Amino acid sequence: MYILKKYKTPKRISKLTDDEIISLKKVSRATPSSKFVKLRELAKNTIGHTDDFQLIQLKSILNIYETIDNEISEIESKIETIMKEYHTNITSIPGISTISSAQIIGEFGDFNKFSSASKLLAFAGLDPSTIESGTMVQKGKMVKRGSPHLRYVLMNVAMTIILNNPTFYEYYSKKHYKEGKTHRVALSHVVRKLLRIIYHLEITDKKFDAKLL
Repeated sequence: MYILKKYKTPKRISKLTDDEIISLKKVSRATPSSKFVKLRELAKNTIGHTDDFQLIQLKSILNIYETIDNEISEIESKIETIMKEYHTNITSIPGISTISSAQIIGEFGDFNKFSSASKLLAFAGLDPSTIESGTMVQKGKMVKRGSPHLRYVLMNVAMTIILNNPTFYEYYSKKHYKEGKTHRVALSHVVRKLLRIIYHLEITDKKFDAKLL
């Protein structure tokens, strides 16, 4: 985004100086200088071209993006403020942010209305019979049961969790590599385990403990 706003055209990018590349490295923090050197070389050989209309369009798109991004940040800030006053143990699970926790709670509501963890899974369209039957994934899409937004959040959270918790990663690896399940189906098994833990934490009012796994 910084490069698009500051340099805009391939021609300008192709003329990046070494000092500008050093500055880009500082702005990006994590991106190595070699990436920007490569970008400069690619810009020199691009077959694309830029006219005034495209520059106006680019400016307009970037303004729209920044407006939406600022609104999202404002909404997320309000959500975090609300969550500070809302008692939940979901955020004690490594890998689940305040925003993700709020999304999960917003979809399920009061966990006490579910008589068991299985009912929680069924509400999300993640009950065992659905997954084991192989209908969890059809041409890369989830089954149309329960809230698709909830499943989207849970699947994304699962990705973060397996990176932050070795036991979850081992469980994912077992399903994916040892049992030969596809990445998405293996991830759905992680989500099932996660939901059972979330249900336990909310019903018993306890913080996350790795021993629960």
